[in-house]
Amino acid sequence: MNGSPKDSAHNSEEIKQQLPLLNTDLLPSLPFPLNPTGDIGEQVAVQIALDRVTKRFKAINSKVIKSSIVSYKEALQELPEPVSEDHPLAKTQVRLVEISGTFQGKNRRLRAGKTRSYRTFRKAYVILRKADGFLLGITLLK
Repeated sequence: MNGSPKDSAHNSEEIKQQLPLLNTDLLPSLPFPLNPTGDIGEQVAVQIALDRVTKRFKAINSKVIKSSIVSYKEALQELPEPVSEDHPLAKTQVRLVEISGTFQGKNRRLRAGKTRSYRTFRKAYVILRKADGFLLGITLLK
C-alpha cells in the first residue's frame, strides 16, 4: 500500500498501456450538425418557451399569444434589440413565441433582514432556434 512515488508513477504507466484504444471513428462529431430545414414544431416550441420562462421568472397567468417562424433578425426587429446585417445568426430561422402574463424575478436567498424588489413585466418574447429549439434569447417588456 505504501509504495514509493516511483512505484505509483510506474503503475500508472502500466495502466495506460493496458487500456484499449478507443475507436473515435464510431463517435458522432460534436456539436451535432443542424438540419437547416428542420423544425421542432409549434407545440414543442411553445412548451420549451413556457418551461424556460417559468424556470427563470415567477410567472402568473401566463398564456401564449402567438408563435411565428421568422429570421433571427426579424425577431429582434420586433423587440428593442436590433441586430446588424453581418450578425452570424441574422438569417437563422427561429420560432418567436410571445407570452402574456405577469413576470417577476424569482426570489433568491439574501442575507437576513434584506429584501429585494423585482420589476414586473407583462410580456415575454422567447426566441428559439427553429431546427432544434435551442434558446437564443428571452426578452421581457412592460
